[in-house]
Amino acid sequence: MKTSTVQPFWNVCRRTYLLWAAIVSVGFVATQYHQLPNINWLWLGLSAIGLGYMGLLLLEPKNRQPSLLYTGFLWLLTIAFGLAISGLACITATLAGLLGYLGIFWLFLMGIGHLLNGIVDRPLRPYLASGGIQIAVGLASLFAPPLQTFQYLLAGLVGGAAMLGLIAVPRRI
Repeated sequence: MKTSTVQPFWNVCRRTYLLWAAIVSVGFVATQYHQLPNINWLWLGLSAIGLGYMGLLLLEPKNRQPSLLYTGFLWLLTIAFGLAISGLACITATLAGLLGYLGIFWLFLMGIGHLLNGIVDRPLRPYLASGGIQIAVGLASLFAPPLQTFQYLLAGLVGGAAMLGLIAVPRRI
């Protein structure tokens, strides 16, 4: 006879999605209204909180599953890459042209992260939808100059909503 283990609703994935929904929303709204290089310090702090929380969850023996470790490592690399590019855009001439498009850059990056996340956390369709919507909003912002003005608000709204939407998805991990 096979027994099934019922996971609590607020499992490791859902708690992480809720935290990142708040981080993404707060961070991008703040960036919309404070577009100076020192906003990177806020992002560094917010990212440290989110990644630190994820790290603590992954230290728990019950969470040391390959799929969770893959997801944690994926987001660590994605966020570290994004922070590095964002920071370098503020201090190097080579990437200075990206400064006017950092919200769009992050929409693309978050969208790709969601698509990659869906490889191990099934069902895949919600990740395709959330990733695809973020990429589509990034493309719309890139090619519609009026949207570029609000790219950080769009990134906060769409990125936060994407994370909140994943909370409702039936969890495998």
